[in-house]
Amino acid sequence: MSFLIVALALVAAQHSVMATCPLPEADQSQDAFERGETCASPGPHRLETGEDDMTAMLQDSRRAVRSHSQTPTARNGGLPKQYTCGLKEKSKLLLMVSSSGVRGPDIKASLDELVSALPAADGTANYAKLKLLEIYDPCMLKSSFWNEADDNFNAETGMNYVKAGIKNLRPDLVEYFDYAGPNEEMMDKSWCYNEWTNSSVTGGLKDLGFASHAQVSIMDHMMQSGEFEELVRADLGITGSASVKALMAKLQKRPVPSALKRLIEEADVFAMCGGNPDLAAFVMRAFPAVAKLLKKKLEKGRAVYMGRSAGGMVAGSNAAFSYEPTPEMFQSVLSADPTGLQLLPECIVKPHFKTEAHEVYASALEKGSGLRVARIPNYMALACKSGSCVLQGSPRPADLEWQNAKGHYYGHLDAVYDDLKGVKRRP
Repeated sequence: MSFLIVALALVAAQHSVMATCPLPEADQSQDAFERGETCASPGPHRLETGEDDMTAMLQDSRRAVRSHSQTPTARNGGLPKQYTCGLKEKSKLLLMVSSSGVRGPDIKASLDELVSALPAADGTANYAKLKLLEIYDPCMLKSSFWNEADDNFNAETGMNYVKAGIKNLRPDLVEYFDYAGPNEEMMDKSWCYNEWTNSSVTGGLKDLGFASHAQVSIMDHMMQSGEFEELVRADLGITGSASVKALMAKLQKRPVPSALKRLIEEADVFAMCGGNPDLAAFVMRAFPAVAKLLKKKLEKGRAVYMGRSAGGMVAGSNAAFSYEPTPEMFQSVLSADPTGLQLLPECIVKPHFKTEAHEVYASALEKGSGLRVARIPNYMALACKSGSCVLQGSPRPADLEWQNAKGHYYGHLDAVYDDLKGVKRRP
């Protein structure tokens, strides 16, 4: 069974919440970017929180949903189209986060505009002058990334450790490919997209004509095989939190190897793949020297950041709207703090957004945290330049449908109430 984990850092009150969603379990055969669209049945994992604050937040959210007119989706006759996300007007950040890569003329045009602002591009979208660095760390807890016997290992548009250029890590994970823990913890059985694909497939970066491209894993440069195996055991709930904290403390002291530093310094465009947003947050937390290099270059406008799905979530204030097979990475490894790069300090990024499945949770997150939820359906992207972020692309109309029948959404918030220990559901 899978779980929807909504990890909310309450900024003022310093509380956290994890909520689950009562919708049917996602079809494991769906493409990777589709899997994030649906929620799963509630799981047993809970976090303690400030009950008075949380109850008030959920009551407000319930009232908003009841009237619908107070929700951002209804207020604007559709999706909110523009966000500031805490960026300053003179911000040099060039960023695009998407649910499904560079698909459609609007998204391609937005990327062209970002690329044209790079010093190396001379005011035009001349990709032939630019170097692309694809980062595949969010993929690395998927069984198909490592398991050569997995049917998805050789998926034409998928990613595995061979294609990703993994050179140093050779973890022994065979015993975990079919592992199922006491709470049904298991390795992710889906697969990741290869970002270096043409426009006929979700991705589209191969068609743009970059001067060069490289595929890399930060963990491959920064960890040893035994350390990665320990991380996998932590994700599966096998390793205790004490050993995980010791591992994190050790990793955080490591300098950036010269080969990885050179790749980051020479890149004009970073493409962070989809996959596990909690794992992406772990990478930024475990290797602060790498995160500092990335942020310094991006905040000076010297590179474009492209994040697909999980790669977009880690660019936000935190990866709170996470949907993963197990919560152990979030609870044990991240200590319930999904903070990532924080390139968008006042936005939580929600890719694969569907009004039916996610609007109630988005509204609750906004009310409780004071942050905005950037709602990004499939086939759309959020492009940020000069301190403003604009939603581009054409979503599927069905993804934005809202059921107006009275009481239709009560169950969504009821599930949040039920999942909070000690908080009673209001009649």
